[in-house]
Amino acid sequence: MERGARSQQGMQEGDCYECEICGFSVIVDEVCDCAEVHELICCSQPMARIPMESETGEQGAAASRPARTAKVSAAGLQMYLKGMGYPASKQTIMEHARSRGAGEPLMNILEKFEDREYTRANEVSKEFGKLR
Repeated sequence: MERGARSQQGMQEGDCYECEICGFSVIVDEVCDCAEVHELICCSQPMARIPMESETGEQGAAASRPARTAKVSAAGLQMYLKGMGYPASKQTIMEHARSRGAGEPLMNILEKFEDREYTRANEVSKEFGKLR
């Protein structure tokens, strides 16, 4: 399927989904073009799509971020860390997130991270989950 194309179910590469019960988040990497309807399920319920800021009228870099800023999600965190090279220190992670337009709610969480080197994105996600 062409990059950025929308599947029959309406999912698009880069869409964010979040469980409204536990907060688990998913970013769609690829969509398929099969005829089946796919649904992302967590905690026995369909996950909710988080609108991007472009859908709420934002422009520029903000348009490629999840619109929820008061409640920072793991999917939102990964959007701000896209392209991050590992290993990375807490300071490097903070600088990268800020350069991609991360707001104060996320920066406040990153500030609380343990001051160490993170070797993979999932280590950052685990630390985020502890502090969220």
